[in-house]
Amino acid sequence: MEKPVFRIAVCDDEKVHREQLEHILRSQWEDPGRQCAVFGYSTGEQLIEAAAQTVFDLVFLDILMEGTDGMQAARKLRADGVRTRIVFVTSSPDFVFEGYEVEALRYLMKPFREEQIREVLRVCRENAAQPEELLVRAGAVIHKIQFRDICYVEAQGKSSVIVLGDRRIPSVRGITEMENELPDNLFFRCQKSFIVNLRQIASICRYETTLKNGAVVPVGRAKWTEMKDRLIGYLAR
Repeated sequence: MEKPVFRIAVCDDEKVHREQLEHILRSQWEDPGRQCAVFGYSTGEQLIEAAAQTVFDLVFLDILMEGTDGMQAARKLRADGVRTRIVFVTSSPDFVFEGYEVEALRYLMKPFREEQIREVLRVCRENAAQPEELLVRAGAVIHKIQFRDICYVEAQGKSSVIVLGDRRIPSVRGITEMENELPDNLFFRCQKSFIVNLRQIASICRYETTLKNGAVVPVGRAKWTEMKDRLIGYLAR
């Protein structure tokens, strides 16, 4: 029986860096149950065209490229409905927060190390094995909610409400129970009554954060520094 294929795209206009990363990915692949196929592209346009024909499980994307740069390419992929994991590999730290727009998995600085690539592959394998949804009972109805769709959770007395864009789903779970249910690599309890989805953050300013749905969520004074660190760590860890 043929093994399933894990497809990885590497997009970098510098041939030396691209081929180095392709070699590391092939040499560090450690999943005996799946084959690894690595595809190299030298422009953002090539990657966008390829992603329209091939489903990639992971994309390594340089930001500073001629023509369509990496951030523009990532935005185009998301606009086209491509949900693949994206890892930015670049020589500039200036785009970390822009990476939240496209829900990047990592932000690696050049020169990268082999152990960093091995860690990315490990996280992808573990994420594939973890649930990506939450089951919530509201009366006689059970809602199946994707983690990525949750904007924030707000305490309502001893229970809570889950906010998805313009929808609000009540839950009998309290805020602490919800905090324990949600993966801590994606969610952060920024104040005693609020848990935010790090993917959904559009901007932050002192003691509050604005989410992609326009909601403004308070950040506790004692949580402010940790909140900033978690935002940076979400991409740069």
